[in-house]
Amino acid sequence: MTAAENKAESLFESIMTLIYKVALVIGAVSLVLLALPVTLDVFLRHAGSYFPGAYEIQELMMGALAVSGMIVISCRDRHIAIDFFYQHFSPKVKSFLDALFEFMGLIFFSTLGWEILVLAFEKTGSGEVTSILHIPLSIPMMFFGFCMAVFALTLLIKTLRCFSGLVHDGIAWFIPVIFAVTVLVALLPWILEYCGIFPSRAQLGVFGILFFMLVLFIGFPLGYAMGISGFIGLLCLRPDVITHFNTLSMTSYTSAFSATLAVVPLFCLMGELSLVSGISADMFKAARIWMGRTPASLGIASIIGCAGFAAICGDSLACGVTMASVALPEMRKHGYNPAFSCATLACGGTLGVLIPPSLSFIIYAIVTETSTGRLFMAGVIPGIILSSLFILVLLITAYRHPELLPRGERHTMKEKVASLSGILPIALLIVIIMGGILAGFFSATEAGAIGSVAVWLFSLAARRISWQQTKECLVSTVYIAGKLLFILMCVALLGVFIAYTRLTVTLAQYAAGLDVDRHVILLVIVIFYIIMGCMMNVLPLLLLTLPTVFPTIQALNFDPVWFGVIIVLLTEMAVITPPVGINVFGISSMAKDIPMGAIFRDVWLFFLCIAFLILLLTFFPQIALWLPNKFF
Repeated sequence: MTAAENKAESLFESIMTLIYKVALVIGAVSLVLLALPVTLDVFLRHAGSYFPGAYEIQELMMGALAVSGMIVISCRDRHIAIDFFYQHFSPKVKSFLDALFEFMGLIFFSTLGWEILVLAFEKTGSGEVTSILHIPLSIPMMFFGFCMAVFALTLLIKTLRCFSGLVHDGIAWFIPVIFAVTVLVALLPWILEYCGIFPSRAQLGVFGILFFMLVLFIGFPLGYAMGISGFIGLLCLRPDVITHFNTLSMTSYTSAFSATLAVVPLFCLMGELSLVSGISADMFKAARIWMGRTPASLGIASIIGCAGFAAICGDSLACGVTMASVALPEMRKHGYNPAFSCATLACGGTLGVLIPPSLSFIIYAIVTETSTGRLFMAGVIPGIILSSLFILVLLITAYRHPELLPRGERHTMKEKVASLSGILPIALLIVIIMGGILAGFFSATEAGAIGSVAVWLFSLAARRISWQQTKECLVSTVYIAGKLLFILMCVALLGVFIAYTRLTVTLAQYAAGLDVDRHVILLVIVIFYIIMGCMMNVLPLLLLTLPTVFPTIQALNFDPVWFGVIIVLLTEMAVITPPVGINVFGISSMAKDIPMGAIFRDVWLFFLCIAFLILLLTFFPQIALWLPNKFF
């Protein structure tokens, strides 16, 4: 690098660091102010009072958290993307695509931010205020537009870095190609019109989805792909740039400042606090002591530990990796087969997205507008059954190959009883969350706030968490929430285009009109999810497919809550199947001496358990629906 390049890079890094730190503080403060008023409002409500403006504060803090999290992940390049094909490209192609991603993202989001600021200034002086706190509506909108502009600034810096890299590598001619591709994509609607191509709305919907999948699979960040595809699709429907940017800007604003989405960061925060507090280690220890000399005792203890921790974590990878940090050393110490141990923990982690509270259920509920409480209850019995099936696999394997899964140590009844104290926090938290939802004391969103506060207070009282660790939990949650909320905001942009094309309605009507049993169509959907799950992670899979698939399920008269359980089980398959298999990747990173192929080989027994449960639920849907119908 030349002296000028070094100076420019130093300036870029200083700006990005400042933006990152400020956004992180705003996100962490917003997260705290999101949880506390909601918790206070619940307690005051049952005391015959209320917290003035709690819901409005919730909306405002959600918006602040969404946009600050969006900036944080941009500063640290933490966007969710599918690298299934991208990882096989040459370095030059990757450099070209990275520059293209950032440049197109810069053009789109800077224009979107400008339009939001224009709308905010138009509302200034209009007298429109919130109903309780009487905050002028122009203030949160202006804040949102300003943050979008800062987000665009981070994209500008990243674009300049990419262009500088292209020049440094001697491939500067890629830069005009990037400009040409961007212009070509932007002019696509007018090109189609000039060529006399006038597709129907349904055809445009199909082409739009195909374009989205193309840019997604070549490595575009998921949020970029959704936003840009939605906008280009709207232009193809009607070439009116200003109108569409106006629509998308209001859609992004209302999506970010949505109290409905608060359930996502609150349960993420509860999971992060639970990780730090060491609750998972206590759960595993209690299960290990009670299993004693049972064949495969440590493997069974791991499954029980994962099931227990899943009841407060909600994330598959976090559940598996956390339990692995505790259980894997014990398994090695007692002579367990390393590959089978890793496979057990990777599959045990899948219980994190089935046993409530589950992040996958929450995302499903948001996208499909299904009751989160009913979904949580629907996952209980299938979660218990799947845990039992996993344990059965371990027992059969231990019986046939005792050298793979040796017996554990014998423990006295006194030790067993003493170990129960370790599971009391989890049991109490489950009672608080699920009991409160079932009794109607609070909603699922409020349960996330109360659960987060309860875990933190318990950990603080038990001296299991420090102020530094609390800060780290807030930072981790801002990262996670930033990724998820940015994508949920962008999926709303794509959803506007899909709604205009009526593609989902057309597909649903077509499926309902087919002269075949509805279970045949369900089988096709299941096979589709299994195949797609081999190529992408859970969140992209859900957000990409649900808006299109769910209306078809409704048209076929399948219960949406039951289908939610089926979808979650299918995404469980996705996290343990190659080549993506994020759970296997996570566990493998903790056992670097174990070949990943060996872990994938031992996963298939557990994979078949999930497939069997899906079959069981298809023939006996009341397994999932009995509890929701009983309590709701």
